[in-house]
Amino acid sequence: MNRSYDWQFPLPRTHPGMLLGTGTPGVLVGGAANLLRLTLGRADFWDHRGGMPWREGMSYRNIRHHLDAGDEPGLRALFERTDPAPGEPHRPTVLPIGRVELALPEGTTLESGTLDLDAGRITVRALSEGGADLTLGLDLSMQSPVLHVDLPPGMSTRCIRRIPAWEYVGDYLESISFAQPALFDGAGLSGWVQERPADPPLCLAYRLEGSDLWLTAVYGADPADARGQAGSLIAAFVGRGSEALREETQAWWRDYWREVPELDLPNPLLAFLYDYGMYKFAGLTNPTGVAATLQGPWIEEYQMPPWSSDYHFNINVQMCYWPAYRGNRLSHLPPIFALLTSWRERLRENARIFVGIEDGLMLPHAVDDRGMRMGGFWTGSMDHGCTAWMADLMYQYYRYTGDVAFLRETAYPFMYGAMRVCEEMLED
Repeated sequence: MNRSYDWQFPLPRTHPGMLLGTGTPGVLVGGAANLLRLTLGRADFWDHRGGMPWREGMSYRNIRHHLDAGDEPGLRALFERTDPAPGEPHRPTVLPIGRVELALPEGTTLESGTLDLDAGRITVRALSEGGADLTLGLDLSMQSPVLHVDLPPGMSTRCIRRIPAWEYVGDYLESISFAQPALFDGAGLSGWVQERPADPPLCLAYRLEGSDLWLTAVYGADPADARGQAGSLIAAFVGRGSEALREETQAWWRDYWREVPELDLPNPLLAFLYDYGMYKFAGLTNPTGVAATLQGPWIEEYQMPPWSSDYHFNINVQMCYWPAYRGNRLSHLPPIFALLTSWRERLRENARIFVGIEDGLMLPHAVDDRGMRMGGFWTGSMDHGCTAWMADLMYQYYRYTGDVAFLRETAYPFMYGAMRVCEEMLED
């Protein structure tokens, strides 16, 4: 079954571009004229500052009291807080990284791109001023945060332009205590390091070896370590060669599609929506990646991601994972269950404050990857349907797998904790 689809250049905006993703890192491919743009993101690149824990007084009883009295200011005061201190953000957020631009020879025009869903590979075609065809191939490892680009002959590092997201959101980042990224070149490695005020720095690095361009974005204990980690990872892939990466990536996608149901749809648009939807599902929820956020690994470089690209549990996260069931890819679900399990004590404390019990679980609608509330939206903070929807996701996993150990150790305790909070909210 051929699952290849074409895009036509120009693709001047970031999100309509072609996608590569592995759950944690992702690439958006676009561009116009002779300029190919590679926007790189990571779903786990957070600024964790500004999270709001559940506070004493944020109880169901107090909420009912203010509602019955028509006291909207008092209700908002329960959940909201004063403005953060200077240099601090209002809430946690996933951060944009930036992009790398490849300038093809003058007079060249980008024509089209093909996304081969069966191989997880993008091929870009361009037409030179003299009428010759140029092609570029892009492969993203499904095991490591490494992108390989097969360039036309004759390109050099002078054809590569690095654009940190700082060029677009630097004023805002500076206002919340970020420092400008440090650009570097040397020893065959170029890129930048972006430090964070309260989290480890990230290094985006690239290396050109003949017609092979290698890129990565990784963390380190400090800027020097981040740069060293990036250089070591790229060196390991250079040593193995681009063909090894392609073979591993294609093998991963063969295994993936072997389990996904095939649909013979006479409507080409519906066929594309199904194929591309299941392809994006893999790039969003790869079992070796982090649990799926609102945008997953596809973070634009030109703005801060809307809604912080956080975890919205008022059915957004749940819908991201629904294809796992009828799409026959149940192995993509454990990362989200493991994340919820890691928050168990926080969810118990939320329930204790909310309804005064010790055996409940309470999940707000919007949190970061540590389970911290994102702002003071009170109706979302106390939307206990979020907990129940995740309990349902776990129960469906048990029904599809028949995994009694999962039911006993993970699903049932979560279902029980969700229901205990519901019980305490019931009235005659």
